[in-house]
Amino acid sequence: MFSNVLVAIDGSDHSIKATHVAIELMSELPCANLTFLFVTDGRNTDEDALAQEKIQKIIIHLRKDLVKKDIEISFEVLQGLPGSTIVTYAKEQSFDLIVMGKRGLNPIQEMFLGSVSYKVVQKANCPVLIIK
Repeated sequence: MFSNVLVAIDGSDHSIKATHVAIELMSELPCANLTFLFVTDGRNTDEDALAQEKIQKIIIHLRKDLVKKDIEISFEVLQGLPGSTIVTYAKEQSFDLIVMGKRGLNPIQEMFLGSVSYKVVQKANCPVLIIK
């Protein structure tokens, strides 16, 4: 059903859970492609660098298991507004599914569903799986 999945990650607990759910989902499929996308808005480079470093460590740790399960992975870093950047990239790359956490690292967004996840759900042209 899903063979090309985009996982939007930012280093938050919800995005780490989303990563594990996506891997579990993809491990059941032959020849799966999993792309991790980190979007930086460029406003706080120290936080962005720390989040990106944390994400890369997680992916390196998981890479061994992913290779055993015949899941191809890639890691992309883009700059822009997270919600619209995720949606645009997903459309351009023809992903079958977007998996992302309910809330990110932004403390203001924690009061709501998450402005990024809400925007992606509203604008994406493929199914979106929100992990809480």
